[in-house]
Amino acid sequence: MHTILSRSLPAVLAGGLLVVMMAGCESEAARSEAALQEEAAAEAVAATPTPPCLQCGTITTIRERTRKGDATGLGAATGAVIGGVLGRTVANKRKDAITVVGAIGGGVAGHEIEKHIKSETYYEIEVRMEDGRIQLLYAEALYGLTPGAEVEIVGDVARMRAGT
Repeated sequence: MHTILSRSLPAVLAGGLLVVMMAGCESEAARSEAALQEEAAAEAVAATPTPPCLQCGTITTIRERTRKGDATGLGAATGAVIGGVLGRTVANKRKDAITVVGAIGGGVAGHEIEKHIKSETYYEIEVRMEDGRIQLLYAEALYGLTPGAEVEIVGDVARMRAGT
């Protein structure tokens, strides 16, 4: 019996070793397949484009603009008086006609001067949105905004994007 066992023991051990190795290969193959599936899933997620932020964009241009102020009539009245006095003073003949022309000219000039004095500066900000649209914003001050800055539009105000 000892001879049969001694002859079969190496065969049994070899067979057992073979079973363990095959099980290890299957387990390694299963792990490799699982790893490949995880990599494929990760690549699919990475390849999926992030949808554009509808409120985000980049400032393309900033233009300074001037808006004439509202005239109250005080400038026109003052201009008319000054123009009338000057017209009367300068005129040798036809003092009444020159006085009227001076008053009209002075009134128009005074009106325009008042609007210019009360004029306001503002900025027209052009933003190219991430989805390709162009949006125009208007602001009284720039608060550090410059062309090329990445912004987020909140209401009708452009704010610098976090992390830029």
